[in-house]
Amino acid sequence: LLHRPGRDTWLLYPDVTAAPAPPVAQARAGAPLRLVVLDATWRKSLRMLLEHPALGALPRLSLDAPAPTRYRAVRAARR
Repeated sequence: LLHRPGRDTWLLYPDVTAAPAPPVAQARAGAPLRLVVLDATWRKSLRMLLEHPALGALPRLSLDAPAPTRYRAVRAARR
């Protein structure tokens, strides 16, 4: 992974030190963004991070968990 001037590169990976996703309004207008997503199991993705220092050095971005749904309550309802 090479860092190109003018590009922000982030690793989408949950971590205690990960920064929350910035609001769209705060994103730099017109600035390209490179988002790295590891397509692997959790175990394999952790191994990839440990084996490739360039991945581990990227700033991390995390997404907030969605609010819980009422799926069980709706499914259990008789009507």
